[in-house]
Amino acid sequence: HYAATYDVADANVDVDAVQIGVTGAKDAAGNDQQAYTPADEFGIDTLNPAATSVAVSDALLSDGDTGSGKTFTVTVDFSEAMNQNVAPTIVFSTAVATTLTVNAGTSHWADADTYAAVYDVADANTTLPNVDVRVTGGQDAVGNTQSQADFANYFSIDTQNPAVLIATPNL
Repeated sequence: HYAATYDVADANVDVDAVQIGVTGAKDAAGNDQQAYTPADEFGIDTLNPAATSVAVSDALLSDGDTGSGKTFTVTVDFSEAMNQNVAPTIVFSTAVATTLTVNAGTSHWADADTYAAVYDVADANTTLPNVDVRVTGGQDAVGNTQSQADFANYFSIDTQNPAVLIATPNL
């Protein structure tokens, strides 16, 4: 019996069919080993999944998109099957907390590599143009952590009510 031990480095690779060749072995009496044909012994997966795209349900949230039962969805597609017990973290470039509140009860994995984050939408009487989306914290099916992904200018919020200016003419 012989055992070899190797240190495995995270090389960000996915190799499905690792073969181990054994040649030149002899037993204690000096007899040569029998012929050995390598087989696929194991796989190595240290490849970090990536968020490949983001889609939003509405590019401009306005007063008509707010209130009871109104939601906004950010859908994230990943490069591979993900651990559906781990929800990715989605943050925005601008403080949107007064307008968007994540609805954990309706956010869900749509399939093995697509996550839908659902937000309740409130009228915060604000204007927030060109909001960026950052996705972090997802894990693939074997536990590799997702690489951070940034998506620029994905949506805007305009729930600010117009102001009426009263002008008095000079006569």
